[in-house]
Amino acid sequence: MWLELVVFLIGILYGYFYPYGRAGMALLWQTIVIGIILAIILVVIGILVSPSLLLIGGLTFVAAALVNIILEVIILVILFIVGSFIGGWLRGSSTL
Repeated sequence: MWLELVVFLIGILYGYFYPYGRAGMALLWQTIVIGIILAIILVVIGILVSPSLLLIGGLTFVAAALVNIILEVIILVILFIVGSFIGGWLRGSSTL
């Protein structure tokens, strides 16, 4: 649960400090790439530190663990993208 919150907050900060204003598609593609990289790094750290930090849970079987890792990465990427668009919206609304 904590990793999801951290990724969401990082996404908000990234969207707020994105230098190109509110360029929607450029922001989307960059957040997808950055979100995937960040999610993979945090999932690996979460597995090494404590599997209970992850939203999906602990590791049981190899196949189930792979599915859990893929789902966790997808969840983190979506949270990063949503956070970055919220950050971009906050920046846009604060400049008016």
